[in-house]
Amino acid sequence: MTRATIIGIILVVASLAAGIVSTLSGDVTIKAIALGISFVALVGAGVVIGIQVAAERRKVSAARRAAAAERAAGDGAPQS
Repeated sequence: MTRATIIGIILVVASLAAGIVSTLSGDVTIKAIALGISFVALVGAGVVIGIQVAAERRKVSAARRAAAAERAAGDGAPQS
């Protein structure tokens, strides 16, 4: 697993734990704090997922450029 995946899993677990605390708590202040933590953790997990998607897109783009360069070199066409 990558570091980003581990961080994402930790953030999701933190969000779930905060949601459970918010549900089980009777104090409004604790509920508000737990819901705030849950929201921040979910946003963080979303950011981590976005970073992973961007990294995969860069990998695919680089692989396509490399394949195009190999095809161009094989055709005898000048490379740009």
